[in-house]
Amino acid sequence: MARDAGEAYRGAVIEDLPDLLDAHAAVYVATLTEPELASTAAFLHSRAGQLATGRDDAFNLRLAVALAEVQTQADAKARTAFCAAHACAAD
Repeated sequence: MARDAGEAYRGAVIEDLPDLLDAHAAVYVATLTEPELASTAAFLHSRAGQLATGRDDAFNLRLAVALAEVQTQADAKARTAFCAAHACAAD
């Protein structure tokens, strides 16, 4: 299911992203490796950059929150990997 959700992200039109993210983000994000998280964050950034100024604020806010969640998970996994490699304490 998580990988299916990931494929849905890749094929989504911008209008569908908030619904997909609301429905699948927690499951999908939890399964991603560090490189996959970075790729997903980059994908969402590129989509967010395509937002028209006429979009409603609720849509923009949902997309921003989803992007922040993916970025947070990516940062946490990167920090954990770094600490594992350098024998430091992860948060």
